[in-house]
Amino acid sequence: MLKRSIDIRIFGLAFIVVVFFSIFLLHKTFAIGGLYSLTGSGARGWYGIDTSADGTKVIAADQSGYIYISTDSGATWNPQIGNGITYTGWYAAVDVTPDGTKFAAASASGYIYYSSNGGTSWTQLTNAGSRNWYGIVLSDDGVNMTASSDGVFTSTDSGAN
Repeated sequence: MLKRSIDIRIFGLAFIVVVFFSIFLLHKTFAIGGLYSLTGSGARGWYGIDTSADGTKVIAADQSGYIYISTDSGATWNPQIGNGITYTGWYAAVDVTPDGTKFAAASASGYIYYSSNGGTSWTQLTNAGSRNWYGIVLSDDGVNMTASSDGVFTSTDSGAN
């Protein structure tokens, strides 16, 4: 009984720590302008979203399977269709570099896509294969990439290998 009580206390303490840091990080993330609704975003059922360091470049994935990019802090959104990125069911994760020039999108039923020119064109990264991708992170310069699926995959050349 003592062990179970200790386990419950440890779980409770861990839960409090996670909640505290989540609130702290959200406060730090939105401290510039507060949390607000973007009227241009619409009710699309957003899955993933990320923003550049200055907040002007935003990438988001919606539940219908499309990627959108905003270059005006979310006031307007441009769907990324017909420029190398394809519809694959839905995208589970997206990322943008702090300077807003490089984007990545991970399909939950396909490939990873990468743009090195602010979303003007996209490259389908096929070396890691078609998988159920659920997470993706770019380094600050966009050269290093880490993605998760049925394992963790890394690239040190913008996903080429």
